[in-house]
Amino acid sequence: MKRLFTLFLIVMFGYHAVSQSVVVSFTGENVNKEYVQIDSVVIMNLSEDWSIKLNYPDTMFDLMTVGITELENTPTNFQLSQNIPNPFNGNTNFTLQTSEREYVSIEIRDVLGRLIVDYNNVLNAGVHSFDLQLNIPQMYFVTAKTNNQTSTIKMVNTQQTGFTPSIHYRSQESYVETKQATQKSGDVKTFSVRDTMLYVVYYQGIYTTVTQRQAANEDFVYTFDTDLYVDQSPQNRTVLLEEFTGTNCGYCPDGHRRADSLVNVHPGVIYNVNIHAGSFAAKYKTNIGTLLNSKFYVTGYPTGMVSREVVNDGGNYKYAISRGGWGYVAQQLFVKPSYVNVAAKATIDTVTRK
Repeated sequence: MKRLFTLFLIVMFGYHAVSQSVVVSFTGENVNKEYVQIDSVVIMNLSEDWSIKLNYPDTMFDLMTVGITELENTPTNFQLSQNIPNPFNGNTNFTLQTSEREYVSIEIRDVLGRLIVDYNNVLNAGVHSFDLQLNIPQMYFVTAKTNNQTSTIKMVNTQQTGFTPSIHYRSQESYVETKQATQKSGDVKTFSVRDTMLYVVYYQGIYTTVTQRQAANEDFVYTFDTDLYVDQSPQNRTVLLEEFTGTNCGYCPDGHRRADSLVNVHPGVIYNVNIHAGSFAAKYKTNIGTLLNSKFYVTGYPTGMVSREVVNDGGNYKYAISRGGWGYVAQQLFVKPSYVNVAAKATIDTVTRK
């Protein structure tokens, strides 16, 4: 089973860490209900006219509603600082600011909510520094709690290590009170409950979208077909030879021979299909064959269309050309790059021919 990938959008619409939040999560799965790793999600607020792109594994985003500010380092402030460096390679550090002597619990959890390591102690008022070691590359959430306050940050480890996960107290700085008002985020994205949101989820070049008013927590699960049978590297064109033929046609066997030879010499590059139409195929005509015969002004047999290219045949421009020109035109086409890679799957019942 492939690795579970969940994206979180946290929309803060209260004051301080005890405020409520709206959480939307995005999970990818294949047709067998196995989890797949989504590449990214573009989140658009159509009501407020902003957007942001979240890339794996940094998959959490904090928003404040209009007008919400809070004072930094006020006597009631309790806050974790963002770890440095972030992302990090196994080792990082962060600080926790406390406004009074109190019992503090710090937990580090993964995106599935599993506890990785914790720290519990009584801390004096001030700024406390911690060293952290983690061993699995993924996103983590660090949450510090007291009896009535909570603060959370996210961090991303990018390197597999042999460390045992651990958190160590390093030092304390003295507490300094200030009155400077600051936004909790330098890039404020406003959100109001029931704003119209557009989510675009990407997986290996495929994407799917959802547009809706967002008023509550919601888990989105997207199903992707992971059996990608279309080659994603640049390819040259393939050629389709549509041969108009019949059963009472003197030169039609030679047309078959030439068509089969082209397919055998260029397997996987040239394909052919026989269309029985016209006066030489009375017993084997089909409605589709008759329609094509008329649409492309076919007047002789055998003739063939080479990828339905218009060909200058002695000053006459036509689709269906004589068998002697099929190979020449095909060779001009299959050396050119294709406009787009296209593949299809089909199942044929040989009994019902459907």
